[in-house]
Amino acid sequence: MATAKNIDELKSLIETYETISLEDIKKVWSSIFNKKNKKSDYPGRDVAKNITGFGTFSCILCVKVKKQCHYCVYGEYIGCILFSHKETYKNISEAKTSKQLYNAFRKRAKHLREYFNDIL
Repeated sequence: MATAKNIDELKSLIETYETISLEDIKKVWSSIFNKKNKKSDYPGRDVAKNITGFGTFSCILCVKVKKQCHYCVYGEYIGCILFSHKETYKNISEAKTSKQLYNAFRKRAKHLREYFNDIL
């Protein structure tokens, strides 16, 4: 993590996860699924991608380091979805309701704050 070039983006991502309201999530959810009559096996992932760029290589962390994972706070290829990060990542991706996504965001924020405490 000594060479991480996306610490500010990590802070911003955590802040988004901590502060986004359920109402804001519902608005994005509705704009994606209700108006376009879209279906998805992973609606939480789709909504999160719209809000934060969530997803491998599309999130604000990956974008900042131009997919050069050794410059990421995670320090390795797809580190964000491995090991202790897997469960909270999966919970966001597999959320089936806006409330589940809201809760998954909060849990991911808590996890990231604890894991990266030394650099935040």
